[in-house]
Amino acid sequence: MIIGILFIALAFFACIYGIIAGERDGRIAALLFVAATVASYFADTLSPWVSLVFGIFLVDVILLAGLYWLALSSRYFWPLWACGIHSVAVITHMASLIAPSFLPEVYQMIQGFWAIPTLLSMVIGIWLTRSRGASGYENRLSSKARVPLDR
Repeated sequence: MIIGILFIALAFFACIYGIIAGERDGRIAALLFVAATVASYFADTLSPWVSLVFGIFLVDVILLAGLYWLALSSRYFWPLWACGIHSVAVITHMASLIAPSFLPEVYQMIQGFWAIPTLLSMVIGIWLTRSRGASGYENRLSSKARVPLDR
């Protein structure tokens, strides 16, 4: 119960922060998290927690695909962290397939836990990007990486 309340509060504030303070990547990640949270709510109400909840598993796989695309197209590291952490949530679903005797309560607690560090990686990544002045840092990197054409 406490993890659920913590998740709702963190998801709300993290997504608002991602939309307001994040650049393109922050906005996309926030919208992915909002869509996954809403879809998970409906998937959770439609099916009971048993050895595997296929609706939530499907939502998590789609979210993982979105985070994977974001990590590949981003110039920042935090989407890669978010994708990596969320992949553990998807692997938790796989573990319940391998061991169907897994208690539904334990499965629900472990699977839901990984959403919190995933959201925190987004918030911390956006905050670090803004505090370090990423645009100036990227311009310095890109100017060093360029090969002069007049050689």
